[in-house]
Amino acid sequence: MKRSFCLILLSLAALSAQATALRTFVASTGLDTNPCSRTSPCRSFAAALVETAPSGEIIVLDSAGYGPVTIGQSVSIISPASVYAGVTASCGDGIMMSGTGQSDIVVLHGLTINGGGTGSVGVWAGDGTTSIAIGEVHVESCNIAGFSNGIVVSPNSDSYLFVSDTLVRGIGTYGVIASPTGIGTARVAVDRLRAERIGFTAVAFFGTQAMGTVANSLFGGNSNAIYAQGGTIDVDHCTIVQNMLGISAAMNGSVRVSNTVIVSNGIGLSGSSVLTRITGDPVNPVKTNTLTGNTTNGSFGGTFTAQ
Repeated sequence: MKRSFCLILLSLAALSAQATALRTFVASTGLDTNPCSRTSPCRSFAAALVETAPSGEIIVLDSAGYGPVTIGQSVSIISPASVYAGVTASCGDGIMMSGTGQSDIVVLHGLTINGGGTGSVGVWAGDGTTSIAIGEVHVESCNIAGFSNGIVVSPNSDSYLFVSDTLVRGIGTYGVIASPTGIGTARVAVDRLRAERIGFTAVAFFGTQAMGTVANSLFGGNSNAIYAQGGTIDVDHCTIVQNMLGISAAMNGSVRVSNTVIVSNGIGLSGSSVLTRITGDPVNPVKTNTLTGNTTNGSFGGTFTAQ
């Protein structure tokens, strides 16, 4: 009897450890009834998340679609460069964050998130209706297409959004949007983004507490490439071409532009708070941007001096 009781305790301990693994796996041949281990992977991200401890990792083993998922904890979902990890959400959201706290960090790496032209949001740090608390959201080496909105972060406390090496294409309204509420500040860093065929605005900041940078990125075929409404955006080493409108600012929003090419757009610049960087003596400035060849170039509303 004692031996049987010990075996039961060991079994329960094993199940408990299994349900809080720091590393879980998904595969095309997996089953959602599996423990999501390397040798017995799950079939979907949603099932793997249940078995993953906070701050753990979900690793994709081979190419397949792994389904939408709602995330309420710190987690990294990682697909290697040679593996296709698809999330299809023709109705609703691809990856949604809900129930997270200000200390939570979510990393999405190497995913292809497709809304089929009818999906709502590709990556949403929100619970579907309101803003949430979240510490950091990292979107790395992802492709997002076919949604009404691509990446949306609407925090109600201080948070960070990092987007790198990512393609956002064929989005109905916003490609990347930061819209903090309450007392929260959204700090955004976008690097090596390609934004193509965005119906309204490729990158948009709303509110005085939205601030950040957009660097080394390409914007083409969008209605509006970059827009600040109340927020502050620093744009550096970007190419903005074949958009209806290149860079705009309104309602105390500000965009500071350096080392950027703005050509072949319908309107290059709009708004008095789009500023061009100068170097050296302001009396004899050396400007660093190229603004030419647009149907209407527009003009910078002023300058800012940098070393």
